[in-house]
Amino acid sequence: MSNLFEASEEFLKLEEYAQTIPPGSVLSWHQIHHDTQIPMTETNKQRLRGVLAKHAIEYIPIHGQGIKIADADTGVEVVSRRIIKIDNSVKRGERSNKNILSRFSHELRDDDRCVLQNTAAIFGAIRVYAKGAKVAFVTARDDRKRLVSSEDATVLPSGVSRWY
Repeated sequence: MSNLFEASEEFLKLEEYAQTIPPGSVLSWHQIHHDTQIPMTETNKQRLRGVLAKHAIEYIPIHGQGIKIADADTGVEVVSRRIIKIDNSVKRGERSNKNILSRFSHELRDDDRCVLQNTAAIFGAIRVYAKGAKVAFVTARDDRKRLVSSEDATVLPSGVSRWY
């Protein structure tokens, strides 16, 4: 009899596999299936994501293909993707807040209206910070690409001060 809180065989096998993956590895779903003998169905992909989260292994999804395990070179990209997700979620929340205020402000109780107005200010602050962070991350990523000249493979001066 299976217990609800008992780890599945697939989860345990994926956990063993995740601990052997070196940083910077690019893994296709087919390769993971080959290495673990676990078919990469949507359920098993979700299990793998859970294993990676449990072991604090960051990754970049490769749409429809697989994942890339984060390393020192892709750390900024991982974080910038998270910032973009936060910004997009805040945009949706801000839009909902604005719509509720515009449609129902005359019907809202004073304390509810005050909460929604304060929430709008919080959304605005988050968006301003996220916008600045996105610019900084893009600048850092572009700067890192410009550091090495492809012509002579020499390191070029960056001239960009980093805030992180």
